[in-house]
Amino acid sequence: SGDDPDTFLRKKGRDAFQQKFRDVMGLVDFYLSLSGERVDIVRDLILIISRVTDGIIRSDLIREVSEKTGLSEQFLREELNHLRKKPGLSRNDKKSAEPMSAERFLLGVYLSYPEHVHLIRESITPAEIEDKSVRAIFEKLYFSSVSMLEEITAKLNEHELAIVTGATMGLNIDSEEVERNIRDCIRTIRSKKLKRRLRDLEMEIRIAENRGEGHLINNLQDQMNLLIKEGGSG
Repeated sequence: SGDDPDTFLRKKGRDAFQQKFRDVMGLVDFYLSLSGERVDIVRDLILIISRVTDGIIRSDLIREVSEKTGLSEQFLREELNHLRKKPGLSRNDKKSAEPMSAERFLLGVYLSYPEHVHLIRESITPAEIEDKSVRAIFEKLYFSSVSMLEEITAKLNEHELAIVTGATMGLNIDSEEVERNIRDCIRTIRSKKLKRRLRDLEMEIRIAENRGEGHLINNLQDQMNLLIKEGGSG
């Protein structure tokens, strides 16, 4: 019918949902049969599962993913919780404002302290920004000839403008400590990216172990060791 799991559950109920995936190939089997980066496929599958509000079915799906990938249920639940915390995934979450991310803080500094723009440009590239919306804004800033704030905002869509407004209005920084804050932000961004890549490699290694892919395991472990070494010397 084209419904996502949550919608299907609300319309047809749990029994119909379970029967649907018995009759077809199965949600987990279908995703794991797709070609592409295995970590991305597993993460997409976890994202789909995160949208299932029925806790019993969600647990059953996590258990099945664990059995078929070799990834522990605990590891998968940690990934699921991480995905559910991302902006836009919790539809009715009315929590108080969370601390500004390092990426948005850096964006606020970029726009509020033009005398420090050169340091940011020399120290980090847009490709290193994980948040896609913030990255898109940085790309427009880096690869545009405009410098006045009015000209910059004219190039942003409504969503990007809201991010820029939040980043600049929510900025709380000592003008004497701008450079130190920039370096701290960049260090935090890179550390987070390193941890993300290490977690991806850990996932790939566990999947490879489950499939008995010895040569690939060695290659992935070499990549992990290299990243750890680079992270330690950075």
